[in-house]
Amino acid sequence: LHLVGVVGIRDELQAGAHDTVVDLRAAGASVWMLTGDKMETALAVARNAGLLDVAAGGGAPFEGQQRMEPSIVSMQRSAEHALHLLHEAAARGSRGAVILPGAVLARLLACEGGEAALCEVAAAGAAAVVCRVSPSQKAAVARVAKAAAEQHGCTCLAVGDGANDVGMLRVAHVGVGIAGAEGR
Repeated sequence: LHLVGVVGIRDELQAGAHDTVVDLRAAGASVWMLTGDKMETALAVARNAGLLDVAAGGGAPFEGQQRMEPSIVSMQRSAEHALHLLHEAAARGSRGAVILPGAVLARLLACEGGEAALCEVAAAGAAAVVCRVSPSQKAAVARVAKAAAEQHGCTCLAVGDGANDVGMLRVAHVGVGIAGAEGR
């Protein structure tokens, strides 16, 4: 095996994205990242954006807070196991985080108590990284987050930068479409 060449591509965050996410988390907001990326890429972006802290392999923990304790749900796990991990993340509040593949999300949305558990995580201020999701799954999560927000007198904000985000943006109380740097 002879190495002929190596190519590295880095998808840069929008200016101010890291500071915004850190400020939202420090204020107790539940920030969820929904992406079509594979898990490894999604986790790297979440770390760079400040969504996950040192304990999760990312940047510094939020000032005055303990380290985050993420739960990673593998695709082989049952919906019941995923429900258990969602409840654990919610119990940790703003220190909680859950990392879900889209296949597990689909099972959660189809099982009894799945939407309620997702609402519980959102209401607790826990973070979530949901990877390998389709545009329809993004819209379904926005519906769940909106319901959780309404139960607590809050507002659901969705931010997206592509056509695959339109359904999610339309479902949220406030949908913000931003111009991405890709394709320019």
